[in-house]
Amino acid sequence: MLKKIQKNKKLIYPIILFVFLIMLLTCLVCLNQTQNFDENILLTISTWRNESLTKIMILVSELSGYFFVTFLTIFLSLVFWKKRYYLYFLINSLGVIIVNNIFKLLVNRTRPLMFMIIEEKGKSFPSGHAMISLAFFGFLGYLCYQKFNNKYLKVFSLIFSFLLILLVGFSRLYLGVHYLTDVVTGYLVSGIILLIELNYFFKGGN
Repeated sequence: MLKKIQKNKKLIYPIILFVFLIMLLTCLVCLNQTQNFDENILLTISTWRNESLTKIMILVSELSGYFFVTFLTIFLSLVFWKKRYYLYFLINSLGVIIVNNIFKLLVNRTRPLMFMIIEEKGKSFPSGHAMISLAFFGFLGYLCYQKFNNKYLKVFSLIFSFLLILLVGFSRLYLGVHYLTDVVTGYLVSGIILLIELNYFFKGGN
């Protein structure tokens, strides 16, 4: 896999950019340089809350929760058992969780307790839900794009997965369990994972 990445210059450039942005955001967060900005974003979003929207956001957030993703992983692994894609669905969930926990241990950022409207344990940086949503639904959306013959279904699969990923990230902000920098960094970390996996599975790796 590493040789394929090295040969693909188009893949190396975005990975380098993502790594740079991850390092930059991590350093800024560790130095508390983003705290006021992050809190102002959450303060603004908190003014949009209402009972109906809160219920929707909780549901959206659960779409990238461990229980639902584990269920989908098992289901998709059975569906694609004769293909090498099932390896991704099995390895991806564990990989994302491991990388996320490493970051959380290193940065040790406390959640925005004053904004939280649901109970959430663990550290804040980066967002595990954001990481899971991009890595999982991003791959699933692209897989559907590759497998569907209808061009409208192809486009729909990409747009739907993209909107779902964004909604999951927004739901974490709306519920007050993460800062914006947590969500953005989660997307960037999973973006690297997703780029590597798409290159491997759809560029001759399977």
